[in-house]
Amino acid sequence: MVLSTSRLSALFLILSSFAGGILGGCGGDAPASAEATTGAATSTSGGGGAGGEGGEGATGGAAPLGHFEWEAPLPQGNDLHALWTFGPEDAWAAGERGTLLRWDGVSWSPQESGTQADFTELWASGPTDVWAALDDDGVALLRHWDGVVWTDVPFDAKHIGGVWGFGPDDVWVVGKPHLVRHWDGQTWEDVQIPLLNDFEGVWGAAPDDVWFVADSPGAMLRWNGSLLSIVFGGTTEVRAMAGLATDDIWAVGDGGDALHWDGSDWTSFPAGAPGEILTG
Repeated sequence: MVLSTSRLSALFLILSSFAGGILGGCGGDAPASAEATTGAATSTSGGGGAGGEGGEGATGGAAPLGHFEWEAPLPQGNDLHALWTFGPEDAWAAGERGTLLRWDGVSWSPQESGTQADFTELWASGPTDVWAALDDDGVALLRHWDGVVWTDVPFDAKHIGGVWGFGPDDVWVVGKPHLVRHWDGQTWEDVQIPLLNDFEGVWGAAPDDVWFVADSPGAMLRWNGSLLSIVFGGTTEVRAMAGLATDDIWAVGDGGDALHWDGSDWTSFPAGAPGEILTG
């Protein structure tokens, strides 16, 4: 069978659109006009790049003939960078283009974020006290969720590397330039630090035992409730830290190694290929 030029052109356009939709779901950014659907009669509310034109709004119902909708992966296709959970039936995930999702124990649903900036960090003391760090083309943003709405928090920084706390009146934010800042429920206070480094992360077991990860090989700071002291954990530049107790902390970073703190010393363990950078 011989196809005319017009038919070939039409077929090429259809196949190109179809291939673009499939490949778009295999990683990378979702198309700005992608629509998240779970079926012909299902509608979803999209936050940021999760759905709708420009990532705002939502669409539902059957698609018009010849119209391609976002199908995989569901509920959206942007990269996710942060996760926080309150239990098996309540969790948040956030990422590129203002993408914000919430887990209810059964499924993830897009949430309205009100921003197109990239989420980079999440921390919360409870469902009505959620803090989020974002990057908007090289400018750091900080936002707070009170259980009803997201509010922009004035915050002067080039980058936020981590958020951690112990309650609505005890929150730490680190980043650059050489930023260690504390929230007491009313005001932010810049803490004097003994290093001229930028900071990649923060984690604490208790209000008087908080660790800060500097962007220098082996350099970390530890807060005892009143003072910051320098602690060196070898030659690895640490990128992320988490733990279970004051004597059970893990850190990862450059070189493919993981570090473990037992309450008195850091011990290095191989955790990846030599030279590999571990970030979380």
